[in-house]
Amino acid sequence: MKKLLYTLLAVSIIFSACKKEDEEPNNTGNNNTGNNTTSIVGIWDLKYYEYDSYYINSLNPTDTTHNSGTNYYTGVTSDCCWPFYLLEFQSNNEVKITTFTEGYQGQDSVITEFAAYHINGVNLNIYNEEWQTHSTPPIISLLNNNNLHLTQDYFVTQNGNGTETETYYGTTKYFFERIN
Repeated sequence: MKKLLYTLLAVSIIFSACKKEDEEPNNTGNNNTGNNTTSIVGIWDLKYYEYDSYYINSLNPTDTTHNSGTNYYTGVTSDCCWPFYLLEFQSNNEVKITTFTEGYQGQDSVITEFAAYHINGVNLNIYNEEWQTHSTPPIISLLNNNNLHLTQDYFVTQNGNGTETETYYGTTKYFFERIN
């Protein structure tokens, strides 16, 4: 009987000392490690974005206009006047931003500029006017080998015609694919 007890005790000690390998690590669903500088390096093409926005005019503040939808970029044209981006993140914390827009009269514009960037946790700080004006830093909601999803809140107040003030606020979600 003692021999059986010692055997069971030895087996239980051995099993309790073993590390479980079947458990999956906790994943918040965003695939972020907090240090994304290495994995964000490359060229990212904006495929589409979703927006949820509100407009308030100070002359009639109870009349709020709500717009939401999805804009896709086909490579030929986009919904009129909405910008699309090609972001090339480099390892020296610089990003090349190419912005494509189409005007109301069909005049296309392509603007390329360089800016510094920094990743702090899930916040992606891009230091240029387009990505900073009236906005919170984009939040990296997904970053893996093929996809980069960013979410950005914005709030803009501007003078309208005459004495009114126009306010726009909302959220934009950007969906990029890696092309290099």
